[in-house]
Amino acid sequence: MANGTLKVENIQTSSGTGTVTIGQSGETTTVASDTLNVSGNLVVTGQLSGGQKEYASFYGTSNTNLGTSYTLVDLSTTFKNSNTSVFSLASDILTVNKTATYQITYDIMTDIGTGGGSARSESQAELFKNDSAVTGTYTGMYNRTEDRAVATGTATCILDLTSGDNLRIKALKVGTDTVFCDITRLTIVEL
Repeated sequence: MANGTLKVENIQTSSGTGTVTIGQSGETTTVASDTLNVSGNLVVTGQLSGGQKEYASFYGTSNTNLGTSYTLVDLSTTFKNSNTSVFSLASDILTVNKTATYQITYDIMTDIGTGGGSARSESQAELFKNDSAVTGTYTGMYNRTEDRAVATGTATCILDLTSGDNLRIKALKVGTDTVFCDITRLTIVEL
């Protein structure tokens, strides 16, 4: 066949079964459409590559002083971002601008700042989507003894996000001791 464009609505063998081959060995065949519908099995010989899967990782280290109600914690630094138009970080809030399913992992490190030699405190954290806690992302940390009580809590979830959704991490302390959030990290990967 000569170089050019072939436009068809339906391709099938004359008997309705068998194999339809498009292109020759070593050639690239492009389907200029958002969707390629296949009824039955699709067999690919060679590498099948898809669209770009997005990912990003962020952290914060500002020693947020926790209160007894949920406080937004520092998440102000970008470690890695595959696409800044998809993941936008501002004021410790991550906005996701691509509808997809994502795996999200966060961790938070807390420490008692003051409270004496036998201080004991619990701290808690959750991931929030559009300012509502995400079920299953609660984590708790037990802190004991001033400045030697570092504890880390981690949670991982898989979420369907819609373009424009935002994520944030909030934490609180239980008790009267001064508890700081030393480090916070969040990693998001499109599945």
